[in-house]
Amino acid sequence: MVWIVAVASAVGLVLLPLLFQESVLIMFINAMLIALLLSSMFVLLRRQQQIQTSATSAQDTQPLDETLRYVTENSGSNAIATAELSFAISDLVKVISAVNERLDESAASANQAQQQAEQINLATDSVAATTEQTKTISERGKLSMQQLANGITKIVEQNREAAATLDELQQTADKIAKVTDVIESIAEQTNLLALNASIESARAGEHGRGFAVVADEVRTLAGRTGTATVEVSELVASIRTRTSAAVTSIRQLAEDISVQAASSEQLSEQLQQLAEQSSDASEKVATMASLSTNNRELMQANADNVLHALNDLSTRKQQLGQVEKQAKQLEQQSEQLFGLLVDENDGTEHGEIFRLARAAADQIEVCFENALARNELTREQLFDRNYQPVEGVSPAKYETAYTAYLAQHLPPIQEPVLGQNSDLIYAITTDPNGYVARHNDRFNQPLTGDYEQDLVGNRSRRIFDDPTGSRCGAHTQKLLLQTYKRDTGEVMHDLSVPIYVEGKHWGGFRVGYRPA
Repeated sequence: MVWIVAVASAVGLVLLPLLFQESVLIMFINAMLIALLLSSMFVLLRRQQQIQTSATSAQDTQPLDETLRYVTENSGSNAIATAELSFAISDLVKVISAVNERLDESAASANQAQQQAEQINLATDSVAATTEQTKTISERGKLSMQQLANGITKIVEQNREAAATLDELQQTADKIAKVTDVIESIAEQTNLLALNASIESARAGEHGRGFAVVADEVRTLAGRTGTATVEVSELVASIRTRTSAAVTSIRQLAEDISVQAASSEQLSEQLQQLAEQSSDASEKVATMASLSTNNRELMQANADNVLHALNDLSTRKQQLGQVEKQAKQLEQQSEQLFGLLVDENDGTEHGEIFRLARAAADQIEVCFENALARNELTREQLFDRNYQPVEGVSPAKYETAYTAYLAQHLPPIQEPVLGQNSDLIYAITTDPNGYVARHNDRFNQPLTGDYEQDLVGNRSRRIFDDPTGSRCGAHTQKLLLQTYKRDTGEVMHDLSVPIYVEGKHWGGFRVGYRPA
């Protein structure tokens, strides 16, 4: 016992730094205790053998037999604890692997987000510069529009003054027209007086000849005055027409300029609002740029933390992998020692199930050898490992050269085994690769096409290459008792024995049952 404790302590000191979590440390200590307990059982077994070979009485060996039986029965609980330890560590490795993958994705996402933040920061700087330019342009536009509005207002005033001047000019033309009318009337009257004077001078004869000359000149002058008056009237009429048109145009222009002035004023107000909004946007963009810079720094720090955590997790994953390997070794050692105890002490539940499994395996060996003897199967067919996939089914199923024969001849051997012990869940035949040609009737239901239902309901012609199933038909030990924890959390015992055909290892017979 001293050397066992020393070795266990040394192993513990070597592996202890690898155990970085309290829960893993506790599980590992439990596993070490299980190993020590099983080693103690082995020592007790050897002592019992020595006592049996010596000349001692039955009374001397009876206490040791009872102790060995007690230890064997309780070693089942230790095997369960070992299985739970292995399952917990394996599950923890899976969790860490998943977290590791997620951290890888997070690191990649953080890196991508950081790059995007850099781009956003550059874009924000560009937008800030553009906004500042827009603000400057808006202010300049506002000033230009104000100057334009002032100029338009001045033009409107000048147009109003010109319109007033034209109105006055039109009034003057009207007065000239009236004066022209008066002159024309005077010319007509003068012409009439000249005519009367001519008539009177003709009556006067020689005495009125001089007066007649004057009358002719007066008439001539009156005619010229009339002609000039007509020309002046025509000019005045033309001036009045053009002046009226000019007044109309100037008034229309004044109205148009007034409309444009109002539009310019409105545009000026809009530019004022734009300038104010640009100023506000500039301040907000500056705030965004500041926040973007802070966010970039935070993301950089977060990315660094993720990378550190990723490195730490990768290291812990490697360390935990070593712990998992040690736990698997402890589990296998526990299985081997537990198998020796069951083989030596068959008064337990495991011993009874071992006898059932061994008897079924013997029947199968006879069945296979008879098939060869009767040429129902050739040796090549019986040992065929060329698995042909069955098309159109899911989960995957396979056919071999011996599948049809086993499907017919195995149920009469396998089903009675289940009937002999109600604790048994399955009793099946497997080849070294985990291939099961014919499962029990309860797991050989007709295919429905529903994956989940067929996964459980029809398990024939399947390859069970999980860590437990792959060992059942591959080992050549007298028996292999495995204790494992299923994904559902249920703990199961799996006991398997080898099958030989004409001295050659063919596979194994395995039974599964829940712990008592």
